[in-house]
Parts: sequence; C-alpha cells; structure tokens
Amino acid sequence: MITSARRLSAAATIVFASVAVAAIPQGVYQALAACTTYYVSPTGSDSATGCSTSTPWKTLTNVNATTFAAGNQILFQDGGSWTGELHPLGSGSSGSPITISSYGSGAAPIIAGGGATAAIYLDNQQYWTIENLEITNNTSVAAVRSGIQAENDTSGVLNGIHILNNNIHNVKGDWTSGGPQPSTSSGIAFNLSDSYTTNGWNDVLIQNNTLTTDDAGGIYIGSLNGTGHNIVTSDVVISNNTLTDMGGND
Repeated sequence: MITSARRLSAAATIVFASVAVAAIPQGVYQALAACTTYYVSPTGSDSATGCSTSTPWKTLTNVNATTFAAGNQILFQDGGSWTGELHPLGSGSSGSPITISSYGSGAAPIIAGGGATAAIYLDNQQYWTIENLEITNNTSVAAVRSGIQAENDTSGVLNGIHILNNNIHNVKGDWTSGGPQPSTSSGIAFNLSDSYTTNGWNDVLIQNNTLTTDDAGGIYIGSLNGTGHNIVTSDVVISNNTLTDMGGND
C-alpha cells in the first residue's frame, strides 16, 4: 500500500534548476528537466546528460530524481532491463503529455519492480503516457504491489493517463477476502483516496496491453473501500487488452 510517509516526502520535495544540482548532495533536491527527450541505456552513465542516444543515463536514479515537464519523453533502450521502482516526477498538460517509451530495436525494455510497491508509480500526477514496455513485479512473497500504479490523493480530478501496448506479467500482488479492494495491488491499478468523494479520473485510456499471471487483479480502477467515486470519474476507455491468469478481478 502507498504509505502516507511517501506522499509527504514527495510533497515536501524542493525543486531547483538543474544547473544548481551539481552542488547539492544527490537525493536531497529534485532536478528540473533540462532536455526535451531523455535516454536510458544499460551502457549509459548517470554522470552523462541523458539528452541523446550517445549520452544516455544508465539507471533509474536520475529518472526518479527529475521533475519532468509537458512534452518530455523518457525513452528506455530496447533489450535493456532495469530493476526497482520507476517513479519520475512532474505532470504533462492537455495535448502535451510526458511519455515513457522505448527506443532502438529488439525486445521491449523491461522495468522489473523486484518486489517494489509498484514497478511504475505515478503519485498525484496527470497527463502521462506509458507505452511499449515489458513490466514485471515479481518476488518470493506475495504482498500489496502493482505493475503500474496511479494514485490520486487529492480532492479533485486527475487527467490524461494513457497506458498502451505494454506486456505486464508476474506481478505478485495480494488480496485477502474481506479486505480492501485491490486498487493498489493489480497489474494496472488506479487508486482514489477514500478521504474524498470529489476525486476521480478523466481521460484514462488502457489499450492493447497484454497482462499475464498478475495478482490480485488485472485492471482495477477504484479505491480501497470501493465506494463513492462512480459519479466523478469520466471518459475511461479500456479496449483490446488480453488478460490471462489473473488472481482475481480481470
């Protein structure tokens, strides 16, 4: 489950221009995106700019430490694999989303959560497109975890989350009969805080994804209590997805 401590930590982050980041200890402040498109490769370097295929970043560290802006792209090299939670910051805008995708040729890049709360996590963020990736979140012990997790802890509506053409498999989530709904423990999960009845989603597109052996649910949009949000959420399209061997709700 997404903890309040993580939410407070993200909310308390102070953003500085990237030109000043070199003088600041890594992980203390978040850097503003300095390029339009960022590249991540297994043969890259986190000391590089990340701004071209010849100067790519190597790990998720810099990606998770950057606040991206409308129109930015984060591209992972085909054939590469990264372990841990991918949690880039920032939001796009209507007609100009932030895109996580791939570049190069070969097998889709893998984001392997390795038991993280989510392999890809968006927290109170909007206008993001996640596409053309292989996503797993497997480990030895089942627990509350997701493949892609979108969280809305605000009292309002978040917009423009598009999840397209991904292969999401072996997400070892968990659900106990009579417990909270699997809105934080599914292959693709959208969770709304039950503290509000006015929060929701708008313009959600989940299309052409393949989900295999995911727990506890496949595609789940709701809240832990599962009530009170159906009037607010709008324009949700879920189409042409293939779901096989889901632990609970497809």
